[in-house]
Amino acid sequence: MVGSVLRVGIAGLGFGSGVHLPVFRSIPGVEVTALLGRQPNRVRATAENFSVPGAYTSLDAFLDRPLDAVVIALPPESAGAVASAALERDLAILGEKPIAATAAEAAILAEQSRNTTTMVDFEFHGLATFQALKAMLAGGELGKISGVNVTWRTMSYAHKRQVWSWKTDAAAGGGVLTLNGLHLFDLLEWLFGPVNVTGVQLSDEATRAFAPPGKKPAPDTADLTFLTATASVIRVHLSNAATDRHGHRWEIETGAGRIVLDDGGNGAFSGFTLTQQTLKEHRVLACDPDIEGDYRIAPVRALAERFVAAVRHKTPVAPAFDDGARAQAVQERVYALA
Repeated sequence: MVGSVLRVGIAGLGFGSGVHLPVFRSIPGVEVTALLGRQPNRVRATAENFSVPGAYTSLDAFLDRPLDAVVIALPPESAGAVASAALERDLAILGEKPIAATAAEAAILAEQSRNTTTMVDFEFHGLATFQALKAMLAGGELGKISGVNVTWRTMSYAHKRQVWSWKTDAAAGGGVLTLNGLHLFDLLEWLFGPVNVTGVQLSDEATRAFAPPGKKPAPDTADLTFLTATASVIRVHLSNAATDRHGHRWEIETGAGRIVLDDGGNGAFSGFTLTQQTLKEHRVLACDPDIEGDYRIAPVRALAERFVAAVRHKTPVAPAFDDGARAQAVQERVYALA
């Protein structure tokens, strides 16, 4: 076991400082002791604002600090190198998705992390509704799955404000298949087992409207078809540039009736209701509350608490880098068919 105080370093000042920093500061027995960022003034100011003793722009200096674990919330092009360097020092890692720039690099990280505690921030694993659905499927309660339809439509900050960044840049690994798709690909294989990609239609129309000259817009809308090992068809519609009909909804046709998982139009990580619908009744099976304020905090904290417990006892925890690599492998197969 590690010492009584778990020392955590956070790499990344976007999601890292906005979500992971307050989350880990709120967990008893955890101390955030170092921040890593590219801009000296910004990393120093953030560290001072949150009383974090170490502020670094050098990866080596950041990792030289006594640490038990690191959180990586960086763009794909740099996330993999930071993760590999942390694993070489036997540091536990909680990483944002994608864990690396390519599926091949993610697979290498998964292999490199075999004897180290790792976790990927797939927040849906922390929701009661998805956990209940997983338990029902794993227990065989629903009978044969004849078909699945998933719709997830949001309007991202980048598209709302028409702000260009790696998240809208195809060359940098952005787009709906990274931002929403990796969550979805992880959930499909977590819930239904391995899936084969059978149909792909992608559009970058909304992103192309504000792409700078010479830049390649990343897809913002995807219509995908998958086949499970038991020949169930899964149809998926994703958009992070939707101007209407926002929300995240799963409809699963089963031997026990239709199972509906719906967030009531949030398109985020709260407000889901899991319902079983038959000819005779609609029965609520589980609910996740609507969250006021930053809806990202609660599900990230649920995962972070499990991560901290695993690091203290040096035990595996899921979703791990294996799961992150599998999701990126599905993403790669989607792009290959596009």
